[in-house]
Amino acid sequence: MNKNIVITCVAIILALNASAEEFIQSKSSYDAAVQGSFVNVTTSPAYVKIIVVNATTGDEKVLCTTANFLAGALHIQHALSYDLNGRKQVADIALNNIQHKFILDERAIQNLPAAHTLDELHEVKLKFSPLTNEELIRGLRPIGGELHYAFPDRRYRGAIACVLIERGLSPYQADITGQVNIRAD
Repeated sequence: MNKNIVITCVAIILALNASAEEFIQSKSSYDAAVQGSFVNVTTSPAYVKIIVVNATTGDEKVLCTTANFLAGALHIQHALSYDLNGRKQVADIALNNIQHKFILDERAIQNLPAAHTLDELHEVKLKFSPLTNEELIRGLRPIGGELHYAFPDRRYRGAIACVLIERGLSPYQADITGQVNIRAD
């Protein structure tokens, strides 16, 4: 392989990793996702972009997941009940975490779906980068959104959500199809 190609690939991977770790979801998008999924149970949960730190190993990873999975992980981590009071406590924990960084043990981490790969994130970024936010909103609308065909495999959901969050949008998971859609703010 050409040395310049290798250097370019490494630079792209480092840039993707750095930008994913540096970007924090907007307060309004994150708070709406938490409030809409933690206390009120919904079949269309919003996505959150978080940093998960393994309490045992110290390993960190950036993850975009639906807020209800984060809620479940926090319930497990803090041994809180799933009644209204427990859901409010978990919401308070999440809302007071301004860095969106959570230190979790293995049991709590297991409640979070596997993260997308850097290659999947890069694929989504390449496909979505030339599009405006308006084009993304149109292309990912629940009915007739043609961008859903670009990445039909479920494993891309987290990567799609991360790219949308980085663009300042508020993605959620549709209740019947499981597709990633965008809330109008």
